[in-house]
Parts: sequence; structure tokens; C-alpha cells
Amino acid sequence: MKDYYSILHVLPSAEIDVIRAAYKALARKYHPDTFDGDKAYASKRMQEINDAFGVIGDPDKRKKYDAEREKENQEADFSSNDNDVDARLEEDWVVACKYCPEAKESFSHLSKLSRSLAFAFKSYLLDSKQFSECKTIRDKFRAEFLKNYFGSNPEIQSIGEKLVLAGELKAAKSINRAVKVMGHSLIVSTLVEKLNADFSHLKVYYGNKHEQEPSKARQLLSELKGNPYNWDLQKELLQTLNIPYELSIWGNYKITYQGKLIRLDTYEFNRWILDLFANDPSFRNK
Repeated sequence: MKDYYSILHVLPSAEIDVIRAAYKALARKYHPDTFDGDKAYASKRMQEINDAFGVIGDPDKRKKYDAEREKENQEADFSSNDNDVDARLEEDWVVACKYCPEAKESFSHLSKLSRSLAFAFKSYLLDSKQFSECKTIRDKFRAEFLKNYFGSNPEIQSIGEKLVLAGELKAAKSINRAVKVMGHSLIVSTLVEKLNADFSHLKVYYGNKHEQEPSKARQLLSELKGNPYNWDLQKELLQTLNIPYELSIWGNYKITYQGKLIRLDTYEFNRWILDLFANDPSFRNK
């Protein structure tokens, strides 16, 4: 069964206005009369796009399609069509971002979760012209994405989002599968236990980790002050604070914090973590 939502780069819960905007953007990109590349390929893609819109763009056909799709229990594919979403909108988008920098920031924010999600956001914004509401629209798209893939439990959504941002897509898909099977019966503590068992390189927590182990984090920070270039202490502190990271053999960190990718070497780490404890309210008085 073809995934028409994936073809149009929209979520299964997308409203008709979002579907229509995505269709217009893709039709503009792949129309054989204006496509710069292989015309045969453009015709094939355009046929797929028309077929998809013909079904999920029609309320009655979409309802029937959704029912059949649900029976197949399709799982999330966070990378679906990710290499095939941009291009022809770029000229208009550059102009839009020139006059509305928040649009560019919002697009970048959503891209970290899913390029298809960001594409749908871009298409909708260019079609609706609601640039003054771009942050509100971004938050709506983000909330829709998290609910669609990780259910309605905020704690499970938070765990899923952190895993996607950290590039741990297999673990994120594992949550998606569990949510689809268990529904509202899924217990957060059980989910976390299974994730840590199935993905031994991860340390997944739930709730406010800073409140669960404040003394340990403070202790590690104190030890790090006396031994500022100890990689093991640095990594243990990041794991205790549930902050996703990668450390290269050259001693360079890629840290994901509050949806942003931060690059540091081990010599910069202490200054960054000290500033974090001093300025982030989550760490104060701990």
C-alpha cells in the first residue's frame, strides 16, 4: 500500500490546508513543463503526487484510505523522502526569510525533527502568507508531529523528541511501535526500562532528571573543576543530566541541548557546563 502522506511530505493528521499547500509546492516543483531534469522522471513523480492528492485531498476517500492504512499498522519512518523535499520553493523562501527571519529559525527547528515536517511547514507558510504567525504555526506542527508519532503522553513525547534530535532513530521508532500497540496503556517507567535494555548505549530517563539526581550532578561538577579535562567525568555528567552527545576520538563534542547542536572541544566543556548551571533555571538551587 502506497503511503500517500509520505509522498506529499505531510503527517497523517495534517489538515486539508496543509495537504493542499504541500501538493501545490510539489506540483510546482515536478511539473514536466517546468522541471529542469529528466522529464520522464518528472512525469512519474507528478503522477504519484496527483494520485496521492486525489485520495487524501478528498475527505471521503481519505477516510477510507486511513482505515485501510490503519489495518496495515504502518510504523513511523522519520527519514521518509528526506532527500527529495526542497529545491523549487527556494527562491520564494529566500525572499520570505529576508523579511521574516523567524520563518528561517522555525524551519531549522522543525528540520531537526523531520525534513518532511519542515517542508510541510514551509509549503503551508508560503501558501497561506501567515508569516506573522510563523512561531505559532511552527509549534502547532511540532505538537502534531510529536502526538502523531509518540502519542498524547507528554513524558513519552519528550523522550521521543530527545531521541530524534540526538539521531537515535531506531530507539525513536521503538517508542512509536510501542505506542501503536499499547496505546494509553503504555507505562512510562516500563517503556524507559525496555529502551535501556534494548539500546544499551543509551541512558534514557523520564521525569525531571535534574530533580532525581541533583547531588550526583553537583558532585560530578565539583570533581570536574579539579580535573577539567577528564573525558570520563565529562561524559558521566552529560549522561546524568540526560543531555545527548557524541565525542570524537579527537576530543570534539557534538552536544544536543534544547534542540540546538553545540560543538565544543574538551577544553571548552567546563566553561560551557558552568555557564549552563549558572544560567539555566533547571539547574539552580540544586
